[in-house]
Amino acid sequence: MASVAESLLRHYPSLTDIELTCAMYPTCWEMPVMRSKPGR
Repeated sequence: MASVAESLLRHYPSLTDIELTCAMYPTCWEMPVMRSKPGR
């Protein structure tokens, strides 16, 4: 599942899309998403 979220993050680099992706894939939160894009 992590690979799926990673692929989605690559397709949707937008912070908003990342939040939506995390909402659909809770495993995304385990990954260092904010670390990759420290916008917030």
